[in-house]
Amino acid sequence: MEYGDSILNLFRKDRCERLIRKQLNVLPETATIRDAIISMLEKEIDYVCILDDQGRFKGILTEQCIVRWVSNSTLDEEAPVASIMTTELECCMERNEPISKLVMTMSKNNFMHMPITDHGKVKGVVSVRDFVSYLVDYFAESIYTLIPDQPDQKKREGA
Repeated sequence: MEYGDSILNLFRKDRCERLIRKQLNVLPETATIRDAIISMLEKEIDYVCILDDQGRFKGILTEQCIVRWVSNSTLDEEAPVASIMTTELECCMERNEPISKLVMTMSKNNFMHMPITDHGKVKGVVSVRDFVSYLVDYFAESIYTLIPDQPDQKKREGA
């Protein structure tokens, strides 16, 4: 259980801010769905954090939200982004929380993105991809030297 103990210790010790993405995509809560989609396309980022006029986090719009909207609605692009964004209380995490809490919350709620805040102000977003990169950074040698599964010679085509 060498790796298991190491991972648990990391998750308890390291804080959410360690995983924050460099680029942040934000829009005001007055933005339309069209504004959000254009912002995501222009910045090539798969989310938009929605902020109130004080800069506090109000919700997040992701590609998943847009897919649900396309499949369940009349597709009014001028509708407010608030009409389809995720606003659940647990959809953001304070920057000083342990990564263990972040991982559990993302897993429990099936979130692919988690805004990281500092007293309600968004500092960045962590995605599942950012979390995987974090693990690779810590365990790079072990991961990069893994021997791929060898195909069973009897099952190979032409054998």
